[in-house]
Amino acid sequence: MPLTPMFNYSVPDDSVSLELDTIIADSVQSIEDNSPIQYVATFAALNAMTGTLHPNGQTAVLTADDTGLRAGSTFVRSGGKWLFNTGATTDLPTFYAALTANVGTMPGASFYDVAGGASRIFTNTTGNSEILVGGNSWVNVPYASGYQKTTYGDPLSYRFVPGGFRVRGHIQRTNGKAIPASAVIGNLPSPARPSNGQYFVASGGSSALGNMLIQADGDIILGAPIGRTSSWYSLDNVFLAIN
Repeated sequence: MPLTPMFNYSVPDDSVSLELDTIIADSVQSIEDNSPIQYVATFAALNAMTGTLHPNGQTAVLTADDTGLRAGSTFVRSGGKWLFNTGATTDLPTFYAALTANVGTMPGASFYDVAGGASRIFTNTTGNSEILVGGNSWVNVPYASGYQKTTYGDPLSYRFVPGGFRVRGHIQRTNGKAIPASAVIGNLPSPARPSNGQYFVASGGSSALGNMLIQADGDIILGAPIGRTSSWYSLDNVFLAIN
């Protein structure tokens, strides 16, 4: 008596097999796209990773030297774009020129500039703005015409510290008269300028106080004096955060 098989089994045709392969491949790709860490060999590959498949908080690691960056440089997805977070640059101008609406720089993130031989900190998300870090030397700032250092105190200068930079120095008019409101008394060079204007209060003679503004273009401006005028002001201990 012939045996009757309990199950009928047939090999799927090519179309079904291809469909299964596609489903598996899509599933694997989905897992890779949503992995907390992405590995990319080129800057172009990083720039091509867009959309909701790459949520904020995801990290991307460059696996080879490319576009002015060293292998191992990392990017973090934030605000719908990839922001360079840590690593090293071999050609900073080339890297800046390659930035797009999808790839930028992380404000406050530090990196090592190989060509310049120094550590730097980004000040915005669009590149072309960074400051040196790690040095303890004060850098003198030229006084505007009609202003000079007082006979005591430090010259107008700045130095970088974690998170921003400090400004110090005493300022007086060369004619000895009171410093007028809206006077530009000096200008910080481009590496030390805040991305947005920042206000602070400077102390003057006879307990006078002055509203000071450091603009994005570096101008240091005295606003309306508080209470009384003064022929000199001290900018000691002013801290400007990277923003």
